[in-house]
Amino acid sequence: MGLLNGMRPCCAPVKFSSMSLIYYGDDGIIKRDLPKMVVDECGCP
Repeated sequence: MGLLNGMRPCCAPVKFSSMSLIYYGDDGIIKRDLPKMVVDECGCP
């Protein structure tokens, strides 16, 4: 039995929010909202 067998995470992301990203593309400046990129809250599974 390995050292990590039977171990479970004690904290996992449960609430996420989006992150705005601004970058240069072929058409100029582009703004995108990327969903679920920021962890807002953690909880135990």
